[in-house]
Amino acid sequence: MADIVLNVHPDLSREERVRLEQDLRDYAGVISIHFSEEHPHLLKAVYDPDVTSSADLLVHIGERGVEAMKIG
Repeated sequence: MADIVLNVHPDLSREERVRLEQDLRDYAGVISIHFSEEHPHLLKAVYDPDVTSSADLLVHIGERGVEAMKIG
């Protein structure tokens, strides 16, 4: 397992965050995904590095028109 914290554009609405979480839950290799309650622009993902990568996740998010960057 590997994990990543992403900074997602802060103007994303709650509905857009929920849709993005749901979409990423179905992405191959993603084990867990959720936005921080305290900092709603932070998205934490746990994934299987044998199946996907942080770069793949960033590309997938970008393909949905959402700006994100890896911060940890």
